[in-house]
Amino acid sequence: MRRLILISVLLLITWPAAAGVEQRQQASRLLNAYLAEHGPRQKAIAQPPVAIEERLTICGYCHGKDGNSTHADIPSLAGQNPVYVVEQLLVFRTGERYPVMMHGFAKNLTDQEAVAAGLHYSSLPRTSTMETDPELAAAGAPLYQQQCAACHGEDGAGVSEDSAVISAQRPDYLITTMTRFRDPNEQRQSHEMGAEAVKLSDAQIKALAHYIGDLGG
Repeated sequence: MRRLILISVLLLITWPAAAGVEQRQQASRLLNAYLAEHGPRQKAIAQPPVAIEERLTICGYCHGKDGNSTHADIPSLAGQNPVYVVEQLLVFRTGERYPVMMHGFAKNLTDQEAVAAGLHYSSLPRTSTMETDPELAAAGAPLYQQQCAACHGEDGAGVSEDSAVISAQRPDYLITTMTRFRDPNEQRQSHEMGAEAVKLSDAQIKALAHYIGDLGG
């Protein structure tokens, strides 16, 4: 019985990490296959082989017509790495990530539509849409170097195509997201992010969010 309990606990701990790696790899495969068939990249962005205008209009209601969100707790998608966008659409589609509204949208997307959307948003310039606090941003600078730069880059643009671009992201969204990573819940689960976020206090999360919001905006 004790061994069974231990196995169950280990599965609960490792499942989100394993699922995340699997979805990331799938997203990368989908992007590479799409570009192999419809590339080069700039052509695939300018002339997408699938009609996504209607899908993008729906996205724009919350994430901004130009991909820069002006709504509280809703992220900007402009300038995002395409593999990351596709990966998130996949986990929304399977219900591994909430909210329900995004699941309802993503479950009707084809793989090609997901990739076309990811490429579209990756081509748009990101601009800051929320004022940041200079004092908080200054306090967040050393924290960013310690906790975030290794994966998200010095400029917040990500160190690879599957890591999230976080520069000029809305601080309110970042605060909500980092708190969810830190405090286990069903809305956001990530082994990598959870391991870093658990080290942060509420005040540190707020300072980090304002520093990141200032990057590249």
